[in-house]
Amino acid sequence: MTGVADYRDVTIFEGLTDAEIAEVLEGSQPIQLEAGQAVFKEGEPGDGLFIIASGKCMVRRKAGDKEIDLAPLDRHAAVGEMGVLAQKGRMASIYATEPTVALKVTRERFGELLAKGSCGVTKVVCNIARMLSGRLDKLNSQFGALTQKVEKETKKEAVQDLRKFKDQLYKEWAF
Repeated sequence: MTGVADYRDVTIFEGLTDAEIAEVLEGSQPIQLEAGQAVFKEGEPGDGLFIIASGKCMVRRKAGDKEIDLAPLDRHAAVGEMGVLAQKGRMASIYATEPTVALKVTRERFGELLAKGSCGVTKVVCNIARMLSGRLDKLNSQFGALTQKVEKETKKEAVQDLRKFKDQLYKEWAF
């Protein structure tokens, strides 16, 4: 791991002091990956979050019998944040696209810091919430645009199905 100052631009560390970043990263496990190796795979238990210390990765998700590329990740991207917040399987896979080092902060470490009232990890949770809120806003915008497109181009049944899904997503959060 390089110096703590090198991680100031990691989104989930926004507003943290160097001491708080060091506390969160203390005991993190560096994982060396070659191109094509998985940081984690969709469906695996979410046992921690990862900071891409060097290298690049790709987010992939299953689509039928293959995986599709969703988004590239550069140095200092934080991934697997849901792994420290919820005990659910991974929602996507992350693969190194070149030699990569990822720092793993385990859910146990995160829990220890929360239990002792760590200000730094509390700020990280707030930053994760802000990041997830931004993703939800983007989803909402894209969903609205897609709904308008579907209403113009498809059958009434498809529009009703889309509206039903939207109601479930935004009201019930049940699928």
